[in-house]
Amino acid sequence: MKKVVVVGNGPAGISSAIYTARANIDTTVIGSGYGSLETANVENYYGFDEAISGKELIERGIRQAKRIGASVIDSEVLEISFSHNDDNGKPIYSVKTTSGEFQANAVTIAVGQKRKKSPIKNLAELEGHGVSYCSICDGFFYKGKDVCVIGSGRYALNEVESLLPIVKSVTLLTNGVDTTADFPKSVDIVRTQIASLNSDVATGALKSITFVDGISVDFAGAFVAEGVADTIALAKKLGLLTEKNKIVVSDRKETNLLGIYAAGDCIGGILQVAKAVSDGAIAGISITQYLKD
Repeated sequence: MKKVVVVGNGPAGISSAIYTARANIDTTVIGSGYGSLETANVENYYGFDEAISGKELIERGIRQAKRIGASVIDSEVLEISFSHNDDNGKPIYSVKTTSGEFQANAVTIAVGQKRKKSPIKNLAELEGHGVSYCSICDGFFYKGKDVCVIGSGRYALNEVESLLPIVKSVTLLTNGVDTTADFPKSVDIVRTQIASLNSDVATGALKSITFVDGISVDFAGAFVAEGVADTIALAKKLGLLTEKNKIVVSDRKETNLLGIYAAGDCIGGILQVAKAVSDGAIAGISITQYLKD
């Protein structure tokens, strides 16, 4: 039986899952939390004559998807990668999560957009100049060098494990919070809050990181992995085409990779529930047609 994994349990993801599950396709939705809808009230969604909380709207959607036959798993997605081709030459993808790995003939990415920028001083200014959000993309450039990973959970652990075989050393910077994953003993952990990232005067690239206690440590590179993996981090690792931090899709919500679709806030446009549901429906219908071919 063909399998679909939907990354994201918001309106776009659940909408996509409803359509594939109704087509009798084995559908698994993987997501964690409700994002910006957690505390929102929705007053302009079709069919509701009274306001409904964003949380309740999502919970209703999840119940609907489950009733139709979709599985919904509360888990953190760490990475999406190509696994192998099936007997017909079509790609099979692996979705790595904190609950294990899932294989899929098609994937819908609908995890929304990260709205909040990290408050760490100079972090944004040094993006692309020693600061990266993708160890698979950029780890090679730091071969034999000392780097750090900023984060504290399973996503950070995934980045650490990706970097260890390449770089000289990896230091975990939790930025003042407790770790929620078990990191290798070879990784030094600094729990002090970060004050700023500092650039080299000559090159403009990252030179060191200063902590609130005044201590500075030199690093050739810093990989940001705070919280959970967002859309762009997942997209870049997979090799998806992006533009202005949005995933580029066709009218059918197809990305540049066969079998990978995207829907919702991560593809741009107005940030409205109605639009996200429409995107998800189109992605679900497109996947159904793709898997029947």
